[in-house]
Amino acid sequence: MMFYKQNRRKGLSLSNTAISLLLFSFTLLYSQATLAQMAQNLFIGNAKAFALGNAVTADPPQIDAIHFNPAGLTRLKGRHYQLKGVAVGFNLESTFTASEEWQSQPSLFGLEGELEPNSKADGLTLFLPGGKMVDLPAALAALGGVSYNEEGSIFTFANAVYAPIIAGVHHDDDNDPARFSGQRRAATRLTYLSPAVGIQLTEDVSIGAALAMSYFGVGAEVGLRFPNALLGTANTLTNTFCDFLPEGDNPDHFESLCRGELDPLEPLANIELALEDYFSPTLNLGILWDVSDWITLGATYQTSIVDTLEGDVTISYPTDVVSYLEGIQPFAQLLPIGLLDTVPTTEELKGAVKIEYPQHFSMGASIKVTRKWKVNVDLKWTELSAWKDWEITFDESSEVLELLDIVFGLLGAEGLSNDGRTITIPRGYEDTWSWAFGTEYQYSDRLALRFGYEPRNTGIPDDKLDVILPIGDIDLYGAGFEYLWDKDTTVDFTVGYVRSRVKIPSNSSSNANSTGPTNFIYNPYAGHHIENSLDVLLFEVSYLKKF
Repeated sequence: MMFYKQNRRKGLSLSNTAISLLLFSFTLLYSQATLAQMAQNLFIGNAKAFALGNAVTADPPQIDAIHFNPAGLTRLKGRHYQLKGVAVGFNLESTFTASEEWQSQPSLFGLEGELEPNSKADGLTLFLPGGKMVDLPAALAALGGVSYNEEGSIFTFANAVYAPIIAGVHHDDDNDPARFSGQRRAATRLTYLSPAVGIQLTEDVSIGAALAMSYFGVGAEVGLRFPNALLGTANTLTNTFCDFLPEGDNPDHFESLCRGELDPLEPLANIELALEDYFSPTLNLGILWDVSDWITLGATYQTSIVDTLEGDVTISYPTDVVSYLEGIQPFAQLLPIGLLDTVPTTEELKGAVKIEYPQHFSMGASIKVTRKWKVNVDLKWTELSAWKDWEITFDESSEVLELLDIVFGLLGAEGLSNDGRTITIPRGYEDTWSWAFGTEYQYSDRLALRFGYEPRNTGIPDDKLDVILPIGDIDLYGAGFEYLWDKDTTVDFTVGYVRSRVKIPSNSSSNANSTGPTNFIYNPYAGHHIENSLDVLLFEVSYLKKF
């Protein structure tokens, strides 16, 4: 489907459109939808919050109350600055096992082949402003903020730099099966400016608001693979035709066709993508109510935002694919559109897409069970149903997309509109509710011990799980302490552990391993059982100083 010529009047081509949209669909899935829930708060860098399992809506952590509940800023009297450090190590592995159904397919389908059984990520990848991905064996980050409250004032002002989302991995082995979901892939949401105010309305009630101005960027390097029975059958028939060609002089297009191949088990195109939005504002609102000396209630709401990510997309095609497409062009003359003058080996283009960052709500309680022991409980909601589907729209109509709509419609595929301007890719995600629990024991006047647990629901139905985001439900554990160094200095330290295990039986996910003949977008592991295993170890330290 990449051999049609450019629609010169419209300025769009099938290769520019279809391949890019495939990439957009799953890269954006990885970068936004589930990461917004699964990586939420992991790299904020606040040791208190992590140690309490992020159950801090009613017990906001110092200057990072800007994010967790800006009403908590009123607890900071005078002037403070905060420095934070985060160190991360992880282990991400996947296994792939061919099912009996896959192994017993007719040879006509051309799908006799199994994936390498094991995949292992070799390190973290960060996406940096400017569209750069940087590979690291481990991640280190330094963040911070300041607050100011004039004596006797009901207002506390603050600002901080923090990262609601940092996630990414790379695979160094060129034979690693994960290359079909992204040899390198990364997403970063960095809040670089967050002017905030906390207001002490009464002795017992305070409110707060913060305007979080963020950078958001995603990057990926992916080999697109389509182990599909229809594609495999077409490739088998072409090979059979070439085998029966008599030796000697043959038309040039036959020679080209038979030199090439559309192998459904190998990448048909390789993609490099970098998309960014430098201004993505959201609003955090919060309230705190000290009901009595032993219980505090809190609530926080974080607004959604529709981001427009723009950047560069590079598409390169293997030699076999280029030769095949050059050879098949004469057979396409029956189609109602023209042909390419030449089949490019590489295309460079600009890409843009609009996506929504989901709204989030949390409410919680902080209860003093005894004079020294308190328990925190949070209930959280994230509107992941905002990703019911992805819709990408172009400014002008493309006759190529109109043709694709007809062709894929005949095959039973869905998503393309009949106006040639939009494509819709179903996601089917669900809103999530999850709990968080934390406890703190005041061991002495200067030392407090903390423990926390947060079981997070993924929001991804079983039939949408994949390897692009190899995470399902996760368990987050934190343990740490707070130490009052002197009357003006507080140090918090935490060790955190995150664990996730996912099993995707063969033919159970339309985003990973479906064998349906019309399921082109996107099942690179068709017919294979998949298991994903993720373990993350974090060390976080916070330093709060009054000055």
